[in-house]
Amino acid sequence: MEDQSWLGDGSVDMLTIFSAIGYAELDKLMQEISRVLNPGATFVAVNYNGCPAIVNNAAAAVAWREFMNVWVTRGIREGSEAAKRGFRVSWAGHDCIGLPRETFEDGVIRLKINEAYRLEAEQVKRLSGLGFPGSRVLDTDVMIEEENFEEWTRDYTLAELKGFVSTLAYVPQGHDIERLWLRNEQAMNASQQNTLTLVWTAHIILATRRK
Repeated sequence: MEDQSWLGDGSVDMLTIFSAIGYAELDKLMQEISRVLNPGATFVAVNYNGCPAIVNNAAAAVAWREFMNVWVTRGIREGSEAAKRGFRVSWAGHDCIGLPRETFEDGVIRLKINEAYRLEAEQVKRLSGLGFPGSRVLDTDVMIEEENFEEWTRDYTLAELKGFVSTLAYVPQGHDIERLWLRNEQAMNASQQNTLTLVWTAHIILATRRK
């Protein structure tokens, strides 16, 4: 992704990146984006902000948070380099993605959706050596928070939720993980629920290449 050599300088009018941006080497990526964007072109980046929160079952929500603690902590230590970058960016949020002032016009929009539902693994940032990046927000950036519960909410069966987790860059395994899935299942059975309601959170960056 950091190498777009097949594209000429200033040859792109609009460039969009979804969650893949978290796995990139950000400084190299921004250099390449700056090169290929046409003056006046639009850049859009969308990424998950942490992970979705379960909101319709308190017991399942606790088990899900514990799963996040294990997943992120273990993934940052054991995953591939790309997976480690993805964890760090997702949990730090888009604030750690810096857009070069000399490349983009002032007024870069940073939209945070459902920040109130952002699930943050309780111990992850307190663990030493995980290297979460700091904020690279400029004083000219425009920060907007939007609560959009309905459009960013989805019901999952437990099988669907497991299917989602299986697509991630790092998938934890082990008896402790199986016990957490079992706790989710028991919580659903106790409340006679067939699905868990998850609220997704996201960061969106909207920027314009300087002319």
